[in-house]
Amino acid sequence: MAGVRVGRRGRSAPRLFAAAVTVYGLGLLGWLRWPAFAESVIGGIVAIPPFSIYVLEHVGVPGLTDRGDCNWMWCKPTTFGILFTTVVWLGAAWCASAGIARLVGSRRIPGDGPPAPPSARGE
Repeated sequence: MAGVRVGRRGRSAPRLFAAAVTVYGLGLLGWLRWPAFAESVIGGIVAIPPFSIYVLEHVGVPGLTDRGDCNWMWCKPTTFGILFTTVVWLGAAWCASAGIARLVGSRRIPGDGPPAPPSARGE
């Protein structure tokens, strides 16, 4: 299935998805590397997917954390937990990018532009 193309530059859902994942990846790298960035507002937003492991486990998804390796009530995420949460958030990013591409595409004017106004002679 081809992506939804929008506008002259051909913005499609896969391009929007790739841009979002790239920007988030850079933010995650900053969050992991610099403590000052992790404490900022943007760092807090970037931290939502990693900490959603604990929310998903609280909701009832089993096996996301290792109950035998806990420190200050924070249990270490398992490999399954990291992969599961990554799949969930990548799926959400894909749905958001497809929705944005479809929304923007529905507002595009079909054809070469707006229809010509009627002529003064009544033709």
